[in-house]
Amino acid sequence: MKAYVLEATWDPRPDYRPSPGEIETRRALIGSSVWRHLHGAFKEIDTPQPGPDDVVIKVRRVGFCGSDMHFFETDADGYITYPGLTRFPSVLGHELAGDVVAAGSRVVNVRVGEPVTIEDMVRCGHCYPCRINQPNHCENLDEIGFSLNGGFAEYVRVPARNCWSIASIRPRVANDGRLYDCGALVEPFTVVYNALVHAAGGFQPGAFTVVHGAGPIGLASVAMLRACGAARVIVFEVSEERRALALRMGADSVHDPRRVGADAVVMTETEGLGADLQIEAAGAFEHTLPAMERSVSLMGTILVIGRDAAHVTIYPEPLQVKRATLVLAKGNAGHGTYPHVLRLMASGRIDPLPMITAKYPFAELEAALAASRARGHGKILVDVS
Repeated sequence: MKAYVLEATWDPRPDYRPSPGEIETRRALIGSSVWRHLHGAFKEIDTPQPGPDDVVIKVRRVGFCGSDMHFFETDADGYITYPGLTRFPSVLGHELAGDVVAAGSRVVNVRVGEPVTIEDMVRCGHCYPCRINQPNHCENLDEIGFSLNGGFAEYVRVPARNCWSIASIRPRVANDGRLYDCGALVEPFTVVYNALVHAAGGFQPGAFTVVHGAGPIGLASVAMLRACGAARVIVFEVSEERRALALRMGADSVHDPRRVGADAVVMTETEGLGADLQIEAAGAFEHTLPAMERSVSLMGTILVIGRDAAHVTIYPEPLQVKRATLVLAKGNAGHGTYPHVLRLMASGRIDPLPMITAKYPFAELEAALAASRARGHGKILVDVS
């Protein structure tokens, strides 16, 4: 089958000492400290076959994620800027939807022919974090599209327990094409749901909220905040196109942080009280965190979802004075996150489709990648069918 395969050179930085497990598995925990000289290309690889507990999915749609872009953005020494779990060679793509075409002998929860999306974090189920129901922190974690082959291929094999039916969305959409579009957008909403509900503990309806960055995670944050009852959603984004998308997704005001003082805007729009909840979805900590510190409300929360390879400092004083909370979130697995997001989509409380600004055929994947790297779009999808 045809797949888009990424390859890179394993070359740990002089100041990074990979663990014996990383060396043995070539699975880097901090990819930006290990992998350099990445390149991708279409290749013919073996069509996957299901193990006893797996399914094989005929891929229909795949989305580009900001994390995917960090693979292709390198520093002066050629190292990727994505700081998370990675292993190469691997097939890119973790935001996907398709149809189950084969199932292993022990699979009972998924049927052949069922339209599904996937939970991309593959936990072992046996380590301490897994045993205390913290699957996002599995000590033996693999991630589809990061350390396991992902969706930029004709077929992908995943554990059956990582599949979720998207059939409940069908009554809300015009055709199966739109169903797969929605399915490929479930994953970014689960990232936001996990961060907002499970990591940060939610917020009171009527809260003043802020989102820094209006890429896919930022746009999903806007929609989720609106669905959960935020009184005001303020967005900061450098791209004019993405600012317009944020308004479509439910933002009350949008601003270019290069032309305004973000903290001053927040204090003005919150009547001098500051923001009850601020979400970092830009992955630009050097620019966003200082403004968030200065505009946090009494007992407010700063929630970091974005990923950034930079080492930054924080100033604790305003957080201490305001008795604020700094929360750093990771992952989207477990805790009922996927079914709850699917219910929100099926009910119409969240409509992900306005986020889609372009769609490319599989053969033009590299053009889609180039468009995504420009960071002016909302969500770019690739049609593999």
